[in-house]
Amino acid sequence: MNGLFLCFVLYPALTFSLTTLQVSFRRTYVREGRVERVCGVIYHCAEPERTVVKVEEPLEQWMVLEEGKLEIFYPEDRRAFRITGRTSGSLPFLEAFLMPLKDDYGLEGSGYSLSGHDVEGDTLITYWDPPEKLRKTLGKFILAYKGDKLIKTELRDPGGRLLARSLYCDHVPYSGAFLPTRISTVRFSPSDTTYEDLIYTEPKFDLPLPEEVLDFRIPEDVDVEEVRW
Repeated sequence: MNGLFLCFVLYPALTFSLTTLQVSFRRTYVREGRVERVCGVIYHCAEPERTVVKVEEPLEQWMVLEEGKLEIFYPEDRRAFRITGRTSGSLPFLEAFLMPLKDDYGLEGSGYSLSGHDVEGDTLITYWDPPEKLRKTLGKFILAYKGDKLIKTELRDPGGRLLARSLYCDHVPYSGAFLPTRISTVRFSPSDTTYEDLIYTEPKFDLPLPEEVLDFRIPEDVDVEEVRW
């Protein structure tokens, strides 16, 4: 999950009218010339809240997020881990897909406040100041909408330097909103620049999830190792 720390800072808990979601994903992450590719399927159930990710490549694994706990199981090696810590209760690549369902990208619920806006042609740009507790490390968060579609976000540092930029495209409609099926992000730092491309395909909303997913549990004969993150 490296390179996804911004999502943990910005995203509140998911509270949508969505009951279930099944969507395939492919993530490409580039850092220091190294390319990582991961693909699989996300299954999300709102009530009771449970998210299961079945990773198919580069190796098979199951990720289960339930009751604020994240567990990861590698069937081939028969190894399992329980991730604990402040970043264990969310899956950024799921939240990135669903956050456009929230008004103003959920920023107000995260403590951000609207500080201004611009209109450039058919694009509305809004500027958001971070909550007081984050102002030493983060500056403005910027949203750009074309009609009802989120097309760009930017995060700045307190001095105005660009930290990250995401572009959103190939939207699909759901519940009066438009969800991006491709999100391309660049993150800047003095030592390195990273690139991430998320592609979502075959989204299915509010349909029954496979029994394999609903019933999945780490086998009882597998020891689960605690890892603090």
